[in-house]
Amino acid sequence: SGTIASSTSAPVDAWTQAATPIFSTTSISSVIWSVILSKYVASGGSGKIATSTDGDVWTQVASPGFSTSRVWALVESSNLGAVFAAGDDGKIAYSEDGATWTHVASILDSGDSILCGAANSEIIVFGTIQGEILYSYDGLFWSKNSVLTYDDLINSVAWSQELGLFVIVTNNGVIMYSEDAIVWDTAATPSFGGNEITSVV
Repeated sequence: SGTIASSTSAPVDAWTQAATPIFSTTSISSVIWSVILSKYVASGGSGKIATSTDGDVWTQVASPGFSTSRVWALVESSNLGAVFAAGDDGKIAYSEDGATWTHVASILDSGDSILCGAANSEIIVFGTIQGEILYSYDGLFWSKNSVLTYDDLINSVAWSQELGLFVIVTNNGVIMYSEDAIVWDTAATPSFGGNEITSVV
């Protein structure tokens, strides 16, 4: 319902609800801390994106390119010096200051949605509800990797600096990993038995 809360002490057992009138009753899909922007960035339904320097006071920024499309994923790319936002209808935009967002050409079908993403020092990776993996080296030109089926919804993507691997998980209990976002291998996941995996970090 568009609620954001923050905690400034450890252990994090005391939370303060932030003033977020800009989201109103619109649900919030993602929030990240951007080292590049020195701000929090949050996104959600109706194409809304907002930023905050303290987690309490939030300012909505103009994101007309998303129109009413939900913004599901936020990813920071340190080497490109920008935050990337992506969502319904395969829409992708980036910002170097958190205020101005520039859209790039989508290579997805209008019915596909980008749900999650991750980045390392070279590549940005997004996953979609139709099992598509998008990757880019410059944030402007994107390639599509169709290693999953249409029924495999990619719920989460993570990058491990220690292992040097991207990992994706799906609604059908599939885990895949890749060094370059091009060649993907399927992990042995008998413990999930086809059950949905919602997150990987």
